[in-house]
Order: sequence, then C-alpha cells, then structure tokens
Amino acid sequence: MFGPEKGVTPGSDSLPVVVPRGQRNVARIEENRIVLEGGNAIEAAQTDVASADTSPISPGNVRIGRTDMQAIMPNLTAGMPVYFY
Repeated sequence: MFGPEKGVTPGSDSLPVVVPRGQRNVARIEENRIVLEGGNAIEAAQTDVASADTSPISPGNVRIGRTDMQAIMPNLTAGMPVYFY
C-alpha cells in the first residue's frame, strides 16, 4: 500500500512528496520501519496483512504487512538498494 502524493506546503509552487519509484537505498533500519535515502520509508502495518490496516499512511511512504517485514528484516543492511516499479 502506498501513501498519497501531496505537496510539502499548500499552494501550487510546493515541492511534492511522491511515492518512491525506481531505485532507492536503505539509509537505516528501525524496529518497524526501513528508512530510505531521501526520507521515504517502508513501514510495517499494525496487522499481519497490510490491507487489513486502515490507519493512514504517511505521504510518500509504503506499508507492508508485519509478517512480510519480519521476514525481510534479517536480510537488510544499510546501503542496500531497494527497487520500486
């Protein structure tokens, strides 16, 4: 699940916060988040399946199920590339 794209500040000249596309690198790994270079994050849902979590997703971020997050965490390192298509 992807968070919405929106401007940082109101108005037509605002810089957009966009859904990540292409290659990003892992900046740091937290307990329930993978923070990417540039500030976007992959966040664990509060439920095992991301679609069952109805809480809002921060703009520009991605949500995955908690079980998926737990499965990939042991294989992550800072600097590792992440791809979004």
